[in-house]
Amino acid sequence: MKLFKNGFNFITIASIVLIVIGVAVLVFISNKVGLFLPKRKPVAIVPPINQVISAEEYAKWKNYTNSEMKYSLKYPEDWVLEENSTSQLSLYSQSRFKIKSESEVPIQTNITVKIFSSLADLPNNLEKNLDLENWVKEQAGSSPVSKIMVDGSVGYEIILPYPTRVIYSQKDNLIYSIFDSSAGQSAAQKQIVDSFKFE
Repeated sequence: MKLFKNGFNFITIASIVLIVIGVAVLVFISNKVGLFLPKRKPVAIVPPINQVISAEEYAKWKNYTNSEMKYSLKYPEDWVLEENSTSQLSLYSQSRFKIKSESEVPIQTNITVKIFSSLADLPNNLEKNLDLENWVKEQAGSSPVSKIMVDGSVGYEIILPYPTRVIYSQKDNLIYSIFDSSAGQSAAQKQIVDSFKFE
């Protein structure tokens, strides 16, 4: 009687182990060949845009025009705009400007607009004499470059791994550089860049 019980317990445990292994193997194989379970499609991960700008809020934004450098843009009323020179403009959100004012270390702007008076004024381009597209590709290195439109003119966008982006566009002889620290993932910064117009 004792032998029968021990044999019964062994057979029961062995059967349960075999069933668990069999189910695990079946699930593994079905996932590989798609027999029973549907294959999962890969999901692209896109960073969310931080906020949405309502039409009412956008209507309150301030206008900035630089008639000498022939461009304009809009920016949130609670942001800080600094004209570093006629050819360079910096825009800070309130939070970043607070850090900037309390820190001795230079703080990166949210948006910077810089204008070069000609292709020859672009860094390292005086001797090379590259057109804008080839100069941007050289600057980008391994970072991706996309052709985009900036107020009806062809532009080139470099996405850097921080993530940040820099957009270059040419109108007449002037070269416009727009730096966006969020790579377009902040709705406010994207809207500022989208509001850029040639005058």
